[in-house]
Amino acid sequence: MHGALRGGFLATVGLVISTIPIGASTVSAATVDLGCPATVNAGVATCTFSFTGAAQTWTVPTGVTSIQATLVGGAGGVSASDLFPTQHRAGGKGAQLGVTMPVTPGETLQVNVGGGAPGHGRDVGGWNGGGGSGFFGGVPNLAGGGGGASDIRRGAFALADRVVVAGGGGGGGGNALINDPVTEVGGAGGDAGSAGAASTGIASAGGGQPGTASAGGAGGTAVTIPLDYFALGTPAPGAAGSLGQGGAVTAFDGGEGGGGGGGYYGGGSGASGLLLDSLVGADTTSTAAGGGGGGSSYAAPALTVTQPPTAVGTGNGSIVVTFADPRTPPTIGGIDDQPVGTDGGACTATNVPAPSVTLGGIPTPTVSYSPSLAGPFPVGSTSVTATASNGVVPDATATFHVVVSDNQAPLVTVPAPFVVSTTNPAGTTVDYTLPLVRDNCPGAALLLVSGPARGAVFPIGRTPVTYAGTDTAGHRVEITYTVTVNLTGAAPTISGLPPVVTVPAAPGVCAVTNVAPPAFTLGGTPTPSVSFAPALAGTFPVGNTPVTLTASNGFPPDATASFSLQVTDGQKPSVPATSNISVPATGSSGAIVTYTTPAPSDNCPGVQLSRTVGKASGAMFPIGDTTVRFTATDASNNTTSTSFIVHVSGAAEQLTTLIAAVSGTTPGKALKDKLLEVQRALSKGKTRDAREELKDFVELVRAQSGKKLTKVQADAFIAAAQRIIAVLK
Repeated sequence: MHGALRGGFLATVGLVISTIPIGASTVSAATVDLGCPATVNAGVATCTFSFTGAAQTWTVPTGVTSIQATLVGGAGGVSASDLFPTQHRAGGKGAQLGVTMPVTPGETLQVNVGGGAPGHGRDVGGWNGGGGSGFFGGVPNLAGGGGGASDIRRGAFALADRVVVAGGGGGGGGNALINDPVTEVGGAGGDAGSAGAASTGIASAGGGQPGTASAGGAGGTAVTIPLDYFALGTPAPGAAGSLGQGGAVTAFDGGEGGGGGGGYYGGGSGASGLLLDSLVGADTTSTAAGGGGGGSSYAAPALTVTQPPTAVGTGNGSIVVTFADPRTPPTIGGIDDQPVGTDGGACTATNVPAPSVTLGGIPTPTVSYSPSLAGPFPVGSTSVTATASNGVVPDATATFHVVVSDNQAPLVTVPAPFVVSTTNPAGTTVDYTLPLVRDNCPGAALLLVSGPARGAVFPIGRTPVTYAGTDTAGHRVEITYTVTVNLTGAAPTISGLPPVVTVPAAPGVCAVTNVAPPAFTLGGTPTPSVSFAPALAGTFPVGNTPVTLTASNGFPPDATASFSLQVTDGQKPSVPATSNISVPATGSSGAIVTYTTPAPSDNCPGVQLSRTVGKASGAMFPIGDTTVRFTATDASNNTTSTSFIVHVSGAAEQLTTLIAAVSGTTPGKALKDKLLEVQRALSKGKTRDAREELKDFVELVRAQSGKKLTKVQADAFIAAAQRIIAVLK
């Protein structure tokens, strides 16, 4: 059960909506789509819903949280008579109710505009709850039906979901069918929220009661039969109204009762008239019917009533919704440039995806692009203007660029391998087929990367040629194919190669390098090239090395021949010269002499040294000259000799040397004279006398030691004299 609004149910009718200032819009006095064909003036949007005979819906626009609604219920139908057209009773007026209603953007409301009852006994009430009037069989157009209510619903749109209702008016009661319709007059229909009027005449039929906040209006009370009449039928009271439905007339024998008006709760229908027969005369008469009661109006507690219900509605009802124009001009944020690639096989891009756009404004703007994103867009950067529109001026624009990159590499067609023949060993010119380069964009080029150019001389054999296809976007595709030049000729031959080639070792080494090729004769076309294994540029040791000569000219089989490379060692060993040696005899047998054995060297390893003449070092060499000879022999039997003389001086020679040594001293004359006596004794063969004289000489020297002779002089002279004495023994 819906509660009463602000402590009481809306039972009165009548409303003139107040004007509430609403934020200004940039559109004035224009018709725009705000979920309905709305007019906007000075920032206020107005949606007018007229009667259609069916439920209508309206979705609350974005940004709208409160609306003002003015609802007018349908009017009750007018009664009349085909027999007496000037005699009719008016239907009740529909209620006009104004409210302020909180809403949620995006919610859908059901809008039901009540219909005015057709009237004139058509037996139907107005759409949306108007009760039907009676219809006397065979005589049309008498009582009027109740008017339909106008309401707004939310949620499931059932009767219980109505949040505001403007009640409909009751239908007018029918006049008498026969006799005196001037005096037998039906009751007028009640306005919304009011009771219908009772009929006048012989007997009164009660009018229907209005709907209330919690129940439908009761039907009009039945006719009371006068005392001097009896009824030719059964008195019929009006039908009660119910939730959302006015009472409908279902039984009558005289004038038809008016239908109850629709509303939150419907009004009751008027009581019908009755056929009466006079007890005192022969006349039969009919009585008129009561008018229908009006339906109740309603506003839910969450709504604020701006105009209480007043009875103003005639004909069909209406609902007018006003609200602050929620629309704001569109805005559009900055748009990033859109990078795209070219379409397959094309140098343009089409159907560019729409960029991510930040939009503002109510309603949500739509975006158009100039030029169209359908394209085509050439490679490079194209400026595009995005325009956001939502019916509110000015439109918003943003500029970005569609940046088209050529993402397709050139297509390079590889020619088949190119094969030519020639008898020229140096090769031949070849006019080979060039690759074909194609690209989705103009400007593709073909570049030679490696290999001879077309029309150049190609050598015998297979030559790779590499080309690159490039485009203006920097793509590069390389392909390689071969050009083969075949030489027509005869296989190589070798003749006249000696079996042994002899060369000397290089000076100072036991090998030879960079051996000159031997003489031989080549055959075959073209002239073969030759190679040696091992290569003659290598190093060959003394001795024999097998070498293989191979001749090739591209025509199999290759020719081969072998020889022995004999490296000879004709270089003599080297033995350093040794100086002659002279020593004094230390005894009558001579003197022991030591010397350094010479060290031989050779270009090859294995040199041997032997003493072929003379005594070994450390042997006793006799007085006089002794020859010593050494011979060096290498592995190739090359020899080199060296010799020197070992001279051992005797007593006479040593005496002469000693005489010369003492002659320069201070006591030299005495010492020399003594030595001359020794010399004379030796010359006469008097060895003993000579020894004695030498002993005297020793004593003379000792006597002068440290005086006229230094001790060193004295010691040297004494040693020499004693050595001569030893030789003379």
